[in-house]
Amino acid sequence: EQTIEEIHTKYDKLINPLMERSINIVAGEVPMSEEEIAYAKENLSEEEKNGFEQHINQEPVEEYWFKVFTNCEPLGQHIFKVDHPLLKKLRKIEDYPNQTNFELRFYFAPNDYFDNEYLSVKGEVDSTDQDYPIKIESSKINWKEGKDFTKKTVEKKQRNKRTGVIKSVTKVQDTDSF
Repeated sequence: EQTIEEIHTKYDKLINPLMERSINIVAGEVPMSEEEIAYAKENLSEEEKNGFEQHINQEPVEEYWFKVFTNCEPLGQHIFKVDHPLLKKLRKIEDYPNQTNFELRFYFAPNDYFDNEYLSVKGEVDSTDQDYPIKIESSKINWKEGKDFTKKTVEKKQRNKRTGVIKSVTKVQDTDSF
């Protein structure tokens, strides 16, 4: 009888090469084989077949990760309109898991928002319940001047209680963003 960990290890050894190949095809880093092209053509709708030719020529699948994120029920509810332009630039996600830690790296095409080569999220999971992280850290984002859409500047009018003078005060507030 196999333990859950042994089954996971066996599954990971089988699926990881397939996942890596798929991710590299989506990113336009490797071409599809003739067998993969034939299989895809058999399983695509007519509408999907129309846009398929560009992917045979080793082009990145446009907006792939944006579509995955926005169509995934648990993630989609955390994605706001302000996130859309940047998420459309997401080209590749790499996963570096191990027993109690993980790291995800998000690679973006050149964009108007930040200069980072990639953004990363590192987490530590409870060894007894690996579904929930107990600690999460993310890389620092090197925002381009005026492009940090996670903050907004709000101008408020304040009245001085003693003098009655009204002045404008500018505050920076966090905004909702994935």
